[in-house]
Amino acid sequence: RRPPRSTLFPYTTLFRSAFLGAKQAVGDCSSTLKQDLDKALHDAKLNSIDLLGLTKQTVKEAINLVIEAGKDVENIVENTTREAVSNAMKEASFSANRARRISETVLLAAIESAQESNKYIKEVTNAAVEGVRKGLADSVEFTQHELINTEVSVEEYIQEDIEQTKVDIENVSELFVGVLRKVADKSDQLAKNILHDAADDAQKIGCVLQEKAHSA
Repeated sequence: RRPPRSTLFPYTTLFRSAFLGAKQAVGDCSSTLKQDLDKALHDAKLNSIDLLGLTKQTVKEAINLVIEAGKDVENIVENTTREAVSNAMKEASFSANRARRISETVLLAAIESAQESNKYIKEVTNAAVEGVRKGLADSVEFTQHELINTEVSVEEYIQEDIEQTKVDIENVSELFVGVLRKVADKSDQLAKNILHDAADDAQKIGCVLQEKAHSA
């Protein structure tokens, strides 16, 4: 049985509501104060990842439930890790640092769960790789949509953020390969081999993430 969404993200709605309320209040302030408050909100969202439930232990507990159930493991692990990455990335602006941190956390948590139980290591590793990749692809697509709908007359400091976001999206394929290599170095031999093979394949044939990054 698939773990309920609330198991992974118990605080998402609470924090989203709080941030929306704060942003509405920002709109009524002077330009200088608005910039300061916007930056504070942005920084707070970057630091709220763990408060939203995306901790290593939380993800491991969700994957443990899947392993213990022992049914349709690959499909459920893929969907669970995809949802974990996609939803966590939507909680704040897309950045290479956040994408790397979230992807590593989710991928390593899933693999460690399998290694500690000594069950479904191959299946969980393959599924988690695909789930994280799809979660990043979802995030790229979501961010591109947001950028397209951004008003043309934006303030300079916001425009700089937008340009950096575009650069980060362009580099998402290399980021994904780097995540695979890093997690491989922290994994046992079976998972390590699978992760390095996946990274090699992504480099040789070109990752689907690269197509997503250039689709807009």
